[in-house]
Amino acid sequence: MIPSYSCTAHHEAAHAVVAWWLGYDVVSIEMYDEQTQKQGRDGQMRYHFPVLKSKRLQAAAEIVITWAAPLCERAMGFTDDIEVGPSDARDIAKRLPELGDNDEQRTRRAAELGRLAEEIVERYKSGIGALASALLANGRIIERDEIKHLLGEPLDPRGAMEVVARRLAEADLESA
Repeated sequence: MIPSYSCTAHHEAAHAVVAWWLGYDVVSIEMYDEQTQKQGRDGQMRYHFPVLKSKRLQAAAEIVITWAAPLCERAMGFTDDIEVGPSDARDIAKRLPELGDNDEQRTRRAAELGRLAEEIVERYKSGIGALASALLANGRIIERDEIKHLLGEPLDPRGAMEVVARRLAEADLESA
């Protein structure tokens, strides 16, 4: 059995790596112990994001960040299923209406964003592992400077957002 702190560290690190890939400025990653859990959360990742003109693209980026954590848990062997926790489920539900005009379109687009998140998690497993290890070693919080040391500067958000926009368009082509 893998300790739950390790699972939480990887969960939060996955959010951070995908946010970094999208060009967000990741400020900190934190894990809570049992006595300081907040609103049912085991940890959190704080970031500043570029302001996008498109609400749909902003919502899509946020969904990719959110999907990354449960997909990482499965990829790292913490679980066999994709289990979206209550706070992540709330984050996805809050953004789903921005994805499209009807349930079918929103579902198709959300699934495509999940596939994108899975690809990013797979590509950056070593970065997720490095952040998770630092999180566990540093007393359950790491700040911007160490995150940048481990991952580098955030990627250019324009290129990442083009990928997100293209994946949304591809999801629409699937139904045509």
